[in-house]
Amino acid sequence: MNVGVIGALGVLAGALLTVAGGLIGAWIQGRREHRRWLRERRYAAFVTVLTLINQMEDIDADVRRVREEAIELPTAARKAELDSIENRLRKVADGFHACAAEFTVLGPDSVEGSLNRVASAMRGRKAVEEAVAARGELKSVMRATIGTSRKR
Repeated sequence: MNVGVIGALGVLAGALLTVAGGLIGAWIQGRREHRRWLRERRYAAFVTVLTLINQMEDIDADVRRVREEAIELPTAARKAELDSIENRLRKVADGFHACAAEFTVLGPDSVEGSLNRVASAMRGRKAVEEAVAARGELKSVMRATIGTSRKR
């Protein structure tokens, strides 16, 4: 073979390797960026749902307080307070449904399942221990999902 042809083949091979390396690098970077985006979206949804769970617990405490004070409060005052609690509950429930939809889209299924167990425990007024356990499970699954699991 001619030295010029061998040189041209070397240049061509080098160019092909450079292009292939660039494409592979771009593909790897795209996957990293997608994982980062997904992790950030999941984190935001996790923070929102934990905030909503805290608000639900506050509302539940307020309902119990109003029930305990039912004898002492006049009917009009009790109704006004219960209406206020109901409005807060409606807003939290709407936010909770929106977060549940995000978990359906963003995944993983383990987080969605844990969230459903928390919602079921809170909705069904299950034993406090069950609700606390479900919430702990949800936190653990969330942390594992975004890679921030606590070391014990």
